[in-house]
This record gives sequence, structure tokens and C-alpha cells, in this order.
Amino acid sequence: EDSAKLLRHELALRARAVRLSLEGRWNEASATLPDDVRYRRLRRDYQQGPAYINALLRIYWNNPQGLVFLATLRVSGPDAAQAVKPIYERVLELDPDNVNALTVLGGMYSDAGDLRKAEDYLTRAIQLAPDCGSAHYNLALLMERTGRLSEAIQHYEKAAQFSPDDPESADVWGVCLARENRNTEACQWFRRAVATQPTYVPARMHLAMLLNAMGQPQEALAQARSLVKLAPENQAFADLAAKLEERCRTLPVN
Repeated sequence: EDSAKLLRHELALRARAVRLSLEGRWNEASATLPDDVRYRRLRRDYQQGPAYINALLRIYWNNPQGLVFLATLRVSGPDAAQAVKPIYERVLELDPDNVNALTVLGGMYSDAGDLRKAEDYLTRAIQLAPDCGSAHYNLALLMERTGRLSEAIQHYEKAAQFSPDDPESADVWGVCLARENRNTEACQWFRRAVATQPTYVPARMHLAMLLNAMGQPQEALAQARSLVKLAPENQAFADLAAKLEERCRTLPVN
């Protein structure tokens, strides 16, 4: 009973966190829940205790907002997709216009190869919430997968615009810009991704490679050295740093 009361109190906070994350306001979303030992214990119990999970599901089985809250607690681990899929499906039974559920399930169906259903869900999510960056991103992945590159690029751009603090969206949009030789803009998006999440390796790698191609090996070397620190076991990063160091040594002195 005490856990149920605590859960209901956290529900309102988690619902706000979900809304903020869908708007791309990741820092605010992560700061929404208090750093309290009771909440950490509640989340640990949820992740580790099947009986407790089932009890919570029974409590919130007819509450779509509560089910979304429970699903967001269960987003990591090898069985995460299988664990949350029936929860989100139940959310849609209760609330067919739930943008969060449509977006998540659309991504899951796409990964599973059910592309028609995935596109229907993601298109519906965007119709309901045109500024949902994660829905645009998932739809862009699907369209690129099915050979509709021009449409995919449009949705990658919208994903980056509507979720500028999502490093993955910023990085992919930077790659799209670089392919069109819009290198200055691409660098800006790569830098945004790195600033948002300094440990996000793909964006830092793309930034290093593009800076080198633009004739800025010293800045590229700084990024390559950061890559080596982040992934010391990656020989490709070590080789890149070594090549850039050699190039910098051979630069003429100004």
C-alpha cells in the first residue's frame, strides 16, 4: 500500500518527464524526478521483482497514463522491448490517440519488420503531434530503410529541429547535411550533439572526420583524442589520432 501511494505521487512527476522528453527537453525531463532513496528503491524493485511488476500492472491496467509511466521505467535490458510492448498495446486500447504509445510501437514494429503497421502508427503520431521529434526520427529510419531517402531526409530534419537536445537526431541530421556538402551546418549539428552528450561517440567521430576534410586537422585531432579516451580499445580511433598528429606536425608554421 505504501509503495502504491509512492507510485501515485511519482506518476504525476513521471508523466511530466515523459511530456518533456517527447518535446526534446531532456535535461528538464531527467531533473523532474527527485533524487530520493525511496524512488530509487521503487525503480529497483520494479526492475527486479516480477511479482511487484504484476501488482503495479494490475493497479494501472485501466489507466493509460499510469501504464506509460510503468513502461518508461522498463526501457533497458535485453528483454525491454518484449516487456513494454504489451503495455503500450494496452495503452492504445484505452487511448487510441496516445502519441507516446504510437511512437514507441511504431519503432518496435519497424524493428520487427512489420513496416506497414509501423508507418501507419508513426504517421498517426505525427498527425496528432506534428512537433514530436521521436516520431519523425522513427519514421525517417523506416523511410530510409525502404529506399525513400528524400522523404527520410525531410523527417530527419524535423526530428533534429523538434528534438535539438537529442544527440542521435542531431548527429544523423548532421550526416545528411554533410552528404549535401553543407559542411558548416553539419559541424554545428555535430557540435550540438557532442555538447548535449559528450560521450556520444558517433557524433564526435563524424565531427573529427569532417573537420579534417575541411582542412582543420588541429580541431579534428582534439576530437580524435577524445574518441581514444572514450573508447581506448578501438584501434580505428587510435589510428585516426595518429594520422592527424602526423598531419599536424607537417603543417607549415604560420
